[in-house]
Amino acid sequence: MSDYTTEDVTYLLALADRIERSQRVRRFMASGAAASAKEIATEAADSLVDIRRSAEALRTELLPRLFKQEPESDEFDDTLADVAEELRHIHYHLVNTKLFSYILPAS
Repeated sequence: MSDYTTEDVTYLLALADRIERSQRVRRFMASGAAASAKEIATEAADSLVDIRRSAEALRTELLPRLFKQEPESDEFDDTLADVAEELRHIHYHLVNTKLFSYILPAS
């Protein structure tokens, strides 16, 4: 897990519990998953919380910053690099979260 507050951990564990009880996890386990349902659910919850953080950073910080900076500036370019990093982070979770890996085709 990432650098979570106590509130984040409580949220993540509650989300993992709900995901673990889902039909999707039962179907995934029936298809021959090597990990336990709890591991699958915890990984999915951790990924969703991290994706939420990236989406919030894009919405509340990075996109507004792009409107405050001059497009020709080094700062604007740095902000675009930060946007790319958040998108890379989301992509990582989509590819590497077993429960969601089917979303993106294998490279």
